[in-house]
Amino acid sequence: MSALTDQDFDKILTYISQGSAPWLELYPEFKEKTFQGITSFQEGLDVSMAYALSINPVSTLKFITKKNVDIICSFPFIEPTRQEIYTYYNNTRTTLLPLSKENHLAERCLHTLNLNIKQIIQTSTE
Repeated sequence: MSALTDQDFDKILTYISQGSAPWLELYPEFKEKTFQGITSFQEGLDVSMAYALSINPVSTLKFITKKNVDIICSFPFIEPTRQEIYTYYNNTRTTLLPLSKENHLAERCLHTLNLNIKQIIQTSTE
Protein backbone atom coordinates (compact mmCIF):
# COMPACT_ATOMS: atom_id res chain seq x y z
CA MET A 1 0.00 0.00 0.00
CA SER A 2 2.79 2.44 0.78
CA ALA A 3 3.95 2.21 -2.84
CA LEU A 4 0.59 3.47 -4.13
CA THR A 5 0.28 7.13 -5.10
CA ASP A 6 -2.79 9.36 -5.16
CA GLN A 7 -2.90 8.80 -8.92
CA ASP A 8 -2.89 5.04 -8.35
CA PHE A 9 -5.86 5.34 -6.00
CA ASP A 10 -7.68 7.49 -8.57
CA LYS A 11 -7.04 4.85 -11.23
CA ILE A 12 -8.36 2.11 -8.96
CA LEU A 13 -11.56 4.10 -8.42
CA THR A 14 -11.89 4.60 -12.18
CA TYR A 15 -11.49 0.87 -12.85
CA ILE A 16 -14.11 0.06 -10.24
CA SER A 17 -16.47 2.69 -11.71
CA GLN A 18 -16.17 0.99 -15.08
CA GLY A 19 -17.61 -2.21 -13.58
CA SER A 20 -14.60 -4.41 -14.25
CA ALA A 21 -15.29 -7.63 -12.32
CA PRO A 22 -11.67 -8.24 -11.22
CA TRP A 23 -11.53 -4.76 -9.72
CA LEU A 24 -14.95 -5.11 -8.10
CA GLU A 25 -13.75 -8.31 -6.45
CA LEU A 26 -11.08 -6.25 -4.66
CA TYR A 27 -13.69 -4.06 -2.96
CA PRO A 28 -13.61 -5.97 0.37
CA GLU A 29 -9.83 -5.70 0.51
CA PHE A 30 -9.95 -1.95 -0.16
CA LYS A 31 -12.47 -1.54 2.70
CA GLU A 32 -10.09 -3.26 5.15
CA LYS A 33 -8.24 -1.45 7.90
CA THR A 34 -5.08 -1.13 5.80
CA PHE A 35 -6.81 1.39 3.52
CA GLN A 36 -8.98 3.14 6.14
CA GLY A 37 -6.53 6.02 6.59
CA ILE A 38 -6.95 7.14 3.00
CA THR A 39 -10.12 9.19 3.44
CA SER A 40 -10.64 10.36 -0.14
CA PHE A 41 -10.16 6.80 -1.40
CA GLN A 42 -12.65 5.41 1.12
CA GLU A 43 -15.23 8.08 0.23
CA GLY A 44 -14.76 7.40 -3.47
CA LEU A 45 -14.92 3.64 -3.14
CA ASP A 46 -18.66 3.33 -2.54
CA VAL A 47 -19.35 6.08 -5.08
CA SER A 48 -17.34 4.10 -7.65
CA MET A 49 -19.37 1.02 -6.78
CA ALA A 50 -22.55 3.03 -7.44
CA TYR A 51 -21.30 3.83 -10.94
CA ALA A 52 -20.43 0.16 -11.46
CA LEU A 53 -23.93 -0.91 -10.41
CA SER A 54 -25.54 0.05 -13.72
CA ILE A 55 -22.71 -1.49 -15.74
CA ASN A 56 -22.12 -4.75 -13.88
CA PRO A 57 -24.92 -5.23 -11.35
CA VAL A 58 -24.33 -8.93 -10.70
CA SER A 59 -20.72 -8.41 -9.59
CA THR A 60 -21.54 -5.21 -7.70
CA LEU A 61 -24.54 -6.55 -5.79
CA LYS A 62 -22.41 -9.17 -4.07
CA PHE A 63 -20.91 -6.42 -1.95
CA ILE A 64 -24.09 -4.65 -0.82
CA THR A 65 -24.41 -4.51 2.96
CA LYS A 66 -26.62 -2.68 5.42
CA LYS A 67 -23.76 -0.26 5.90
CA ASN A 68 -23.25 0.71 2.25
CA VAL A 69 -26.64 0.14 0.58
CA ASP A 70 -27.67 3.79 0.90
CA ILE A 71 -24.55 4.93 -0.94
CA ILE A 72 -24.04 2.22 -3.56
CA CYS A 73 -27.75 2.05 -4.41
CA SER A 74 -28.11 5.79 -4.71
CA PHE A 75 -26.85 8.56 -6.97
CA PRO A 76 -23.07 8.90 -7.23
CA PHE A 77 -23.02 12.59 -8.04
CA ILE A 78 -22.00 15.89 -6.55
CA GLU A 79 -24.24 18.63 -7.93
CA PRO A 80 -25.62 16.63 -10.87
CA THR A 81 -27.80 17.99 -13.61
CA ARG A 82 -31.38 16.80 -13.79
CA GLN A 83 -30.47 14.90 -16.97
CA GLU A 84 -27.57 13.08 -15.24
CA ILE A 85 -29.90 11.99 -12.45
CA TYR A 86 -32.60 10.67 -14.75
CA THR A 87 -30.16 8.98 -17.13
CA TYR A 88 -28.42 7.21 -14.24
CA TYR A 89 -31.75 6.27 -12.66
CA ASN A 90 -33.15 4.83 -15.89
CA ASN A 91 -29.97 2.87 -16.69
CA THR A 92 -29.58 1.49 -13.19
CA ARG A 93 -33.27 0.68 -12.78
CA THR A 94 -33.23 -1.13 -16.14
CA THR A 95 -30.32 -3.33 -15.04
CA LEU A 96 -31.72 -4.05 -11.58
CA LEU A 97 -35.35 -4.72 -12.45
CA PRO A 98 -34.92 -8.19 -14.02
CA LEU A 99 -32.52 -9.22 -11.26
CA SER A 100 -34.82 -8.05 -8.47
CA LYS A 101 -37.31 -10.84 -9.07
CA GLU A 102 -34.84 -13.49 -7.88
CA ASN A 103 -32.15 -11.57 -6.01
CA HIS A 104 -33.02 -9.98 -2.67
CA LEU A 105 -30.00 -7.65 -2.85
CA ALA A 106 -31.12 -6.37 -6.25
CA GLU A 107 -34.62 -5.89 -4.86
CA ARG A 108 -33.31 -3.97 -1.85
CA CYS A 109 -31.03 -1.90 -4.05
CA LEU A 110 -33.86 -1.07 -6.45
CA HIS A 111 -36.06 -0.09 -3.51
CA THR A 112 -33.34 2.24 -2.20
CA LEU A 113 -32.82 3.75 -5.65
CA ASN A 114 -36.57 4.36 -6.02
CA LEU A 115 -36.76 6.03 -2.60
CA ASN A 116 -33.87 8.29 -3.52
CA ILE A 117 -35.38 9.37 -6.84
CA LYS A 118 -38.66 10.16 -5.05
CA GLN A 119 -36.77 12.36 -2.59
CA ILE A 120 -34.98 14.13 -5.41
CA ILE A 121 -38.23 14.76 -7.27
CA GLN A 122 -39.94 15.98 -4.12
CA THR A 123 -37.05 18.30 -3.27
CA SER A 124 -36.91 19.74 -6.78
CA THR A 125 -40.65 20.56 -6.77
CA GLU A 126 -40.58 22.40 -3.44
